[in-house]
Amino acid sequence: MAAVSADFARHKTGDTKVIIGSGPCAQLTRPRRPKMSIMSPPEPQMPTRPDQRTHATLAICSAAFITTLQDTIIKWMSGSYPFHEMQTIRCGVALLFVTVFVLRNGGLGTLATPQLPLVLLRGLLLGLASMLFYLAAVAMPFSEAVALYFTMPLLVVGLAGVFLGERVPPRRWLAVAIGFAGVVVMLRPGTALFEPAALLALAAALCYAAGNILTRPLSAQLTLGPLAFWQNVMYVAVALALSAAFGSGALHSSSHVSLDYLTRGWLWPALPDLALIVTLGLGTGALMLLYTAAYRFADASFVAPFEYTAMVWAVLFSFLIWRQLPDLTALTGIGLIVGSGLLLLVRER
Repeated sequence: MAAVSADFARHKTGDTKVIIGSGPCAQLTRPRRPKMSIMSPPEPQMPTRPDQRTHATLAICSAAFITTLQDTIIKWMSGSYPFHEMQTIRCGVALLFVTVFVLRNGGLGTLATPQLPLVLLRGLLLGLASMLFYLAAVAMPFSEAVALYFTMPLLVVGLAGVFLGERVPPRRWLAVAIGFAGVVVMLRPGTALFEPAALLALAAALCYAAGNILTRPLSAQLTLGPLAFWQNVMYVAVALALSAAFGSGALHSSSHVSLDYLTRGWLWPALPDLALIVTLGLGTGALMLLYTAAYRFADASFVAPFEYTAMVWAVLFSFLIWRQLPDLTALTGIGLIVGSGLLLLVRER
């Protein structure tokens, strides 16, 4: 989704769990216990203040609101400016924001890592996911595109079992099955209501899931700054590559809404629109701080379910701007997807 800087590893220290990724894709894992040395006793854990959960709730609900608002604005502006143009400007601003963060937290020296190829692959996957999500969102009801994005935690479960060799208990496979039943309901295969762009939303969820699978080993070796920085670098790289290919407008195709949004030529935005896109970039950088703060204030198992408030905002914005409300079939699918994600989270408490 729009949270370009928010898809990074978020660590909950001083607790029994760690959360990897962002948004509904956040995955709960148990960290390895560090080896204790007889020369260095363990540091005492700081007690949680009584008001921390309130702060966590405010932070995560604010992040979910801002993320959905950004996605709504991008969909709204998609009729005027192509994806590659908006992404280049927005992510370029976010990259400046993250660079300042890196400079204030360890300096540019922290960006050097022997894991750079894997870090760049992660950023490329997330950059492709962002592209696919927005190409889907312009062609289908916004709330349904967001709901299909929420299949990402289910995909992470499957990929973790296959590629990381993690043991996936039956209750998780049950949640995956429920979630994908919701996907089938929403896709309406074999009917005239089937929208091919929905497959782009699923492809976006798959790329996000693969990126977060790579986040797991990397987060043990890298801090927040380098992961966020290189991720933004790859977002900008993907956007610039698309601008080079389609910026002239020579390859423009209007055969489908998604293709039109992807291949339209570069049009320098009017000053008010440029200011809005720049603001989106600053908001993207701010999301990084909100997501991080939320998972520092409270347990991951307490915070993560609040990210599904984004679904409420998606339905509301979709109605207010485009007068679109999910029909009964879509609501059934959305309920199954959100319910399966919450089942995964609740069972980890």
